[in-house]
Amino acid sequence: MSATDTRERLHTLVRELPPELHEDVISYIESLLPEEKPKDKYLRLDWGGALKGHYDGYTSVELQKEILRMWEEMAMKGVSQRPKTKVDDVSG
Repeated sequence: MSATDTRERLHTLVRELPPELHEDVISYIESLLPEEKPKDKYLRLDWGGALKGHYDGYTSVELQKEILRMWEEMAMKGVSQRPKTKVDDVSG
């Protein structure tokens, strides 16, 4: 079936539908269309240093080790949620 034939068939079918179903048809057709890809965004770095005064002497490596230790403990206890940490209590 050619593109013209398909277009004409669609027009005919839509005209035969009761007007209250036209919006449903439009919504359905729109749902079949590919979604637009979000535009590439650059990583914002304006948060850098935001926790400068709240680190309590931890280095990034020490924090990574502490998080790993906590995850291991949770896994052994069968806990599915992470525990609240000092970082959760930091307010801007």
